[in-house]
Amino acid sequence: MKGFSFDELHIMSAEIYQRYMTADMTQYQKDKAVEGIFDELLDLLIYYYLLAEQDVIDDLGLNVVLPESIMKMYDTIIKDIDGKNIKDRIRDHVNEGSLGLFTTLVDSEAHRVYCTAGEDTAEEVIRSLGLSGTKSWMTMMDDKVRDTHSYLQSKKVPIGEEFFTYDGDSALYPGGFKSAENNVNCRCFLLYSLS
Repeated sequence: MKGFSFDELHIMSAEIYQRYMTADMTQYQKDKAVEGIFDELLDLLIYYYLLAEQDVIDDLGLNVVLPESIMKMYDTIIKDIDGKNIKDRIRDHVNEGSLGLFTTLVDSEAHRVYCTAGEDTAEEVIRSLGLSGTKSWMTMMDDKVRDTHSYLQSKKVPIGEEFFTYDGDSALYPGGFKSAENNVNCRCFLLYSLS
């Protein structure tokens, strides 16, 4: 995750939240805040999507330009998870009035978008160029890494295939597990290479 910084993301999410949130807001004010926060987060998530594309192309050591797919980017960012999209989850956190929960939301969404875009890019590049490649799961290798992710440290699989944890969960990339407990606060990333 060459370009991804959680510290930077925390600062930006706090600034966005504090720009729109004040004490004792009416429901109308909260609804307006949701719109403003959503617009700013959309810009931020687009940035992380494009950053992931470039990071993967760099990892693969290629000099290619991908066709722009606005719909694919939008679908990745606005994806429904458990019946709610990003705007619904923003609304929930604005109504709760918790900066901490909002920061966790932004971390999880930016990480999910970055990792999804990375995998999509790798799959598209190798398919369009007729190449093959692998991806390696990397953790931050600290005491915050959950056991199911430590288990995956340095595991390598072909691009397009899933990683499997010892508890039976699986994902194409970090943030893409079926179980939310394996996604929230995940800081893992993938390294891509041609084979």
